[in-house]
Amino acid sequence: MKQASRKVPDGKMVELSLGFENGNVQKAVIRGDFFLQPPEKLSELERKLEGLEREEEKSDIIRELQEVEAELIGFSRQDIAEAFKQAAGGEK
Repeated sequence: MKQASRKVPDGKMVELSLGFENGNVQKAVIRGDFFLQPPEKLSELERKLEGLEREEEKSDIIRELQEVEAELIGFSRQDIAEAFKQAAGGEK
């Protein structure tokens, strides 16, 4: 699994682990000291990352995550997308 973490300015820590197979995400795990309402939507956010390509654009990642109706507290979908790109090796 490839891992990345992102300290959100004035926010929380987001940690992302991605397991790749043939360039696509097979498993995604999002952890950190953030809050999510409702909390059970975390697994849905993780599933939205599964199947995405390693080279996926940030805007496409954010668009996928926006389909999950949840309030992210202390972090954003943009933060998850940036951690994705870092874990995928696309950006530091």
